[in-house]
Amino acid sequence: MRRINKSTLIYILLFSILLWLTYLTIYSHFNELRFVAFQTNNVKEIGKENITVFIAIFSYISFKDRRDGIRDSWGTLCRNNELAVCKFIIDRIDNFGKEIHLAQKYKVFEESKRYNDITLMDSYAGKNFLYRLYRTLIWVSERYNFDYFVRIDDDHYLCFERLMFELPRRKHNRNMYWGYQHCYQGGVRMDPSLLIMSEDLIRYFMGRKETLRCTPFEDIGVSIWVHERMEEEAITWFADERIYEKQVNFLQDFLHRKEICHEYLSLHGTYVKEMPLMHEIFLKEKQSNLAPYKIPTTDVNTCPYDLNKYLNHAALLCIDPPETTEQKLYVEITNLQFVNLL
Repeated sequence: MRRINKSTLIYILLFSILLWLTYLTIYSHFNELRFVAFQTNNVKEIGKENITVFIAIFSYISFKDRRDGIRDSWGTLCRNNELAVCKFIIDRIDNFGKEIHLAQKYKVFEESKRYNDITLMDSYAGKNFLYRLYRTLIWVSERYNFDYFVRIDDDHYLCFERLMFELPRRKHNRNMYWGYQHCYQGGVRMDPSLLIMSEDLIRYFMGRKETLRCTPFEDIGVSIWVHERMEEEAITWFADERIYEKQVNFLQDFLHRKEICHEYLSLHGTYVKEMPLMHEIFLKEKQSNLAPYKIPTTDVNTCPYDLNKYLNHAALLCIDPPETTEQKLYVEITNLQFVNLL
């Protein structure tokens, strides 16, 4: 057997030490990110930040290109507005209940250090959509005094200035439940890709966070929560037809529009290629001195079906972590029953 000389052993030792120091650096950086994202012990001592709206942008860890698309478009408006906070929400735990890979942690840390707009949430990837929202609502409520909470996907172009124009003018609307409405018999509910809720409705949820139940599907789960509130107090059910829920990237006619935000509030399906194009249209629209934004009424609902409550006895308590294998995520909703509340 060939013997390894002394210099080779020294090189191997030095290389091993270098690898270990690199690991420690990455691990310490991730712990720093986790501290920023999760530390709550001193929140009450420091006090909460007062804002008009918190916008939670749900994003998958590998979708940095989508996050950059938002940062370079409507996200610039949010960064420059002291009444709004926009954060990308990323799952810290994978489908199998393990923390995300070390290399991914390091990339997220570097991205967060550069932009300061990422929160790694104690939520699970996969079909745990409502649990992710539940954890986010707790995190936000512990840190901010807000009037509205917005949950949005990272493939939405949000007409941010129009939203900020409207929110103060809707403060008289109690228990606001605002979004794009799915309308079919036995299933009237808001789509979760853009969902706006007022502080009083969120406060009601958080006051019952230990008894709230989570289903796999966010729209159905939030609908269950909202209907529980409806049993005690009236809500403002705002089915907003200005939320364009089709795939904008398939509609070439959008690329030739002279305005978007005077007709729409947001455009779903706006991906990396379309995001800067939509923002360019908005900037030209802003310079064209169009009429002020109109504030549509909330009491017009063209859906002919009754608002029904989903009953799902298989849903789990949200405070309990979900099952974390590909085969056993939150129990699928089957045999749904509906109760007419009107």
